[in-house]
Amino acid sequence: MQTLHFNLQGVAVEGTIIDVETVSLHPKPNGMFTFGTLSGSEIRIVQAETQDDCSELAEELNRAWNTLPRPIYAYNRQFVAGWLSQAIGAEAHIDRDTMDHWKAVAD
Repeated sequence: MQTLHFNLQGVAVEGTIIDVETVSLHPKPNGMFTFGTLSGSEIRIVQAETQDDCSELAEELNRAWNTLPRPIYAYNRQFVAGWLSQAIGAEAHIDRDTMDHWKAVAD
């Protein structure tokens, strides 16, 4: 498993923007292989490279979830919350869905 950190100059996100990459549309154990956050001026990406790493990624996410600065943003909140809930074993509340803005324009 590898973790990447990047600092952005001139950017200050209030809260945390999260993104996940998964193996399917429906949550299942060890199916999330990437978890990324943008908070403040820091991007952090945790990438599983093996099946065993997927378990480790879920454990790390479980430890970090309650420490992420709020509000939490995600694109397609329902999808992301389902996967995060699977990983942390509890409801993963996401405050805002960034897809809503796109839907409003598309509709």
